[in-house]
Amino acid sequence: MGGFLFAHDEGKVMVPVAVALIFAVTGSAPAESTTTQPVCTPLKQIYSRDNWQDPHPAEGENACPGNAEKWKQRFFLWRHYRQVATYRGFNEGDPYLKWLSVPAYIVSCETQGYSGRGRWAASNPSGAVGPYQLLGWNAPYPATTPREKIRNHEIAASLSLSAWSCA
Repeated sequence: MGGFLFAHDEGKVMVPVAVALIFAVTGSAPAESTTTQPVCTPLKQIYSRDNWQDPHPAEGENACPGNAEKWKQRFFLWRHYRQVATYRGFNEGDPYLKWLSVPAYIVSCETQGYSGRGRWAASNPSGAVGPYQLLGWNAPYPATTPREKIRNHEIAASLSLSAWSCA
């Protein structure tokens, strides 16, 4: 059958009209078929995390029907996170630790013995909490939702690097 049923154009699937029917009846593809209908682009793809720098990700897209508000909210929350967390972080299973508001070596030092999602539950006897070991900043603890995690990043981003003993 080959690849004549689908042609790819910048991630959108183009489906030739009636090609499958012609193939079923004649046993071969038509010599030349230029009539195509674009299929919609899934909202998940339009508002993917990879597009966080695109100011208008849906512009020019034929979006599939669905809950666009849900995807927009997730997208803009991720964009805000990426704007606040500019340092490379950890690849330990939590997407909200892949980028940090301070260098990763500081977070590693501050959360001794904790890794992965456990960094959000890190605490010490002084009362400092979370991956940044924030003390007295009303940081959400334990941070379990994306908004709570981003709030920790915002607080850390607002502080000078000299605020950490590990800096």
